Amino acid sequence: VHWADEQTVLLVQHLLRTPRVVNVLIILTVRDHALSTAPQDDDERQVLAELLLRQSPKVTHVPLGRLDEEETAELLRREADRFCTDPLPTWTGPYVRDASGGNPLFVVELTRHLLTSGATTSEQVPPLPTGLREVIDSHVRSLPSRVQEVLRQAAVIGTQFETPILATVADLGTTELEAMLVEATRGRIIEPDDDGLMRYVFSHDVVRMVLQEALPPSERARLHGRIAAAIKTRHAAVLDDVHLELAHHYRLSDDPQAALHAAE
Repeated sequence: VHWADEQTVLLVQHLLRTPRVVNVLIILTVRDHALSTAPQDDDERQVLAELLLRQSPKVTHVPLGRLDEEETAELLRREADRFCTDPLPTWTGPYVRDASGGNPLFVVELTRHLLTSGATTSEQVPPLPTGLREVIDSHVRSLPSRVQEVLRQAAVIGTQFETPILATVADLGTTELEAMLVEATRGRIIEPDDDGLMRYVFSHDVVRMVLQEALPPSERARLHGRIAAAIKTRHAAVLDDVHLELAHHYRLSDDPQAALHAAE
């Protein structure tokens, strides 16, 4: 629906409003974030959005959730069978599952990417294909520019991130940051983490990869240094609990003694 042309929008509106009995089933797919944020100055699209958001005898909502671990493995296997007869290495299953977050499109595209890349380990997987990157970029670009910037900073922190750490790195107040994270949550980029009240997790790690890779290497290195300093300050009393995160960010930072700090 969010990509429909004007004629399609008008036709669907007409069918939803007509008093005649019409024996037809129409299946409309839409990102709920795109539907709920339809432009106010686009009257026809706004009217259609209101008609679709309203539960009625004519409209039934069927939310499409993620694939679970078993369903992801089955889709990966079926897609792999179409391209090759050799069994996939054992590491590909967890890689695709974690990177896709159960999104069927990502599962299919990542599986094809692995099959054509020739990678023998997860560390050898090349950058994501252009088509997949463009799909993700178009979704991210639907968010306000400042939210996009904060998400790129969060992506450098990792798949999971704490809001106090992100607030320090982004130099934002708690209230302002939370408003941006709510916007990103509505866009299904991130979601609250079950591990803590002040923690979020990227809905799909492949999205985090694209966000992080959008930053210049020098900017990523600078952010890694700021993140390491923020983690060290926030968790000063329990550094042993976060030593892996600290080593990771120090190693990738632009600190002149990055290797020494990471080793320590």
